[in-house]
Amino acid sequence: MKMLLKVLALLLLSIQAQGQITFKPDSNFHSPFDSTAASWGIVSGLESGYQFELRLWISGALSHKKALIRIKKDHQGRWEAEGYNLGNKSKYKAGSAFTKHWGETWNKLVNDSILVLSGKHLTIYETMIDGEKGASAILDGTTYYFELYNTHGVRRYAYHCPEFRRQYEKANVELARAVRILDIIFREFRLRWEIC
Repeated sequence: MKMLLKVLALLLLSIQAQGQITFKPDSNFHSPFDSTAASWGIVSGLESGYQFELRLWISGALSHKKALIRIKKDHQGRWEAEGYNLGNKSKYKAGSAFTKHWGETWNKLVNDSILVLSGKHLTIYETMIDGEKGASAILDGTTYYFELYNTHGVRRYAYHCPEFRRQYEKANVELARAVRILDIIFREFRLRWEIC
């Protein structure tokens, strides 16, 4: 009976992933990356003509790893993706091989809970947004900031060195899912960076 329920849940998730991409939006969202996005000509919020966008900001505190990965789905259901290396100011588009199978890859990300992860293991994101707090700082490692946009709003969460933390919190399912999501995205973009 448990197996049947699991199969039905997975089927429901995969059917949902094929249609509109939905999640509960955050209120009072302000991205700490708005000025960086604007310098690359990226609008704040969801671009017209699109139903969904994932922005993955990668920020190495003391390293050269600073990047943005954008994955978008238009109203006709077509996927496109592009990456920005913020360190050396270069931009690249994902090839046609990416866009042909991205729907299948997206289903894997949905199964790993990309739309509902909490990122509750990282408080620095709120610290960056609210200058009043500013009491904590991350001095080393890499932080992964997820911003998910749809026509109803935006949702954001972040993880600092989830792979490193997962080694010490083996029972933490959310960290394991975050690492799998990053691994899938890194493989799709052929990034050779190790996940911190």
